[in-house]
Amino acid sequence: MKNHLSVFLLLAVVLVFMQGCSAREAGMTGVNFDNRLQLEPLDRSDYRIKGEAKGSACVTSYSLFPLPVWWNQTGGKAGELYGVNSRNIAQEAAYYEAIESSEEADAILVPRYRETSKSVWPWYTRRCVTVRGKTISVLED
Repeated sequence: MKNHLSVFLLLAVVLVFMQGCSAREAGMTGVNFDNRLQLEPLDRSDYRIKGEAKGSACVTSYSLFPLPVWWNQTGGKAGELYGVNSRNIAQEAAYYEAIESSEEADAILVPRYRETSKSVWPWYTRRCVTVRGKTISVLED
């Protein structure tokens, strides 16, 4: 029994230290984007305003505190173990739902977010985000 406890504690310590070793980066191997890659802002004549849009999404985060194990769940599906901030996940999902709710929308101008949160820290957090804004459709050349 003592041997199993030692293995479990060793595994927990390894997981804690491995957590700091992971990173997410965007880019391509061998290509340095620097400040050379830029998107030009759209002129008013490049898009049409389509109307109002609204979307909502919720993310539930669970933890096995004091163990360094937690995960996010969206829409009844399991999310990422050691997931990113649940607020970001909820905002992105709500933004997507808002765009999907409007026909032919490509983006939302100046989105406004409203967030509600319930928490039993550190084991459980549920964040719900609602996004509203005017949708636009980018004109093709």
